[in-house]
Amino acid sequence: QIVSLEYYHLGRYAPEHHLTHPTSFFNAVQSSHIVGESKLTSKGGQEVGSVGVGVSERGFTKERAVGGGDVTLRSLEEILLSAGVEVTDELRNELPPKEDIISMYGSKPNIIGLDRCETFQSTVVKGDGFIAPAGMFNTGTNLLQSLLTQNCYLPDKMEKYGKENTGMRWQVPWGKHSPVSWRLRHSAPSMTTVNQTAVLPALVIKDPYTWMDSMCRHSYAANWKHFEGHCPNLVPITSEESDFLKKHEKGTFNVNVRYRDTNITHHDSLADLYNT
Repeated sequence: QIVSLEYYHLGRYAPEHHLTHPTSFFNAVQSSHIVGESKLTSKGGQEVGSVGVGVSERGFTKERAVGGGDVTLRSLEEILLSAGVEVTDELRNELPPKEDIISMYGSKPNIIGLDRCETFQSTVVKGDGFIAPAGMFNTGTNLLQSLLTQNCYLPDKMEKYGKENTGMRWQVPWGKHSPVSWRLRHSAPSMTTVNQTAVLPALVIKDPYTWMDSMCRHSYAANWKHFEGHCPNLVPITSEESDFLKKHEKGTFNVNVRYRDTNITHHDSLADLYNT
């Protein structure tokens, strides 16, 4: 019951721009893993089938939207230009070749877990399902939420509860940044009455290298010891760092995430947090 999208983070090259154009986003997708299924329709009126973001009216076929068929990937420069970003010579020199991206992430999305679709559909009351984004800080959950709310709706939901009820929520009811293990065990404020088993999470996953780079710039609720010029500080490289670990009898720089005053998680390192 999880949709995960793994994409190259364009914000690294154009952080001042809000890349919310669906075409730009889906050309940036390098690998997606979809588990579970729910009937989804684009606001252009065309059904896009299994779980996937409905952007068919923006020029994508059904197969592209859900990850099937051939997908032609453009270069990062082409994607940035289509998103309205000015590509200078300096920026162009920083962009990796498309071949390098394909070698790391693949050339098309992959769908797994479709054998669980029937179970999800059969256990959710018709018209009562939701789709909502989830993911760690700095992974693109706001972008995905924008794409879902601007482009998608669940027909059965609107037929049952009215056209304003599209079935797209801004976050999963256990908290969009919360650990997956909190599902069915925790409720975010104002979502205590939501049936969590009726929510299909759209989970965004980011490349760990660029994710750690983003966490160093904006750590949100995560806190860990890192020194100027050395972040994410997975292992000590200076005597000061080594002395710090010896003093506290630790082998790595622990990370604490304070979701709320009463909900704090502890991790051996930033890499451990990523794997949680």
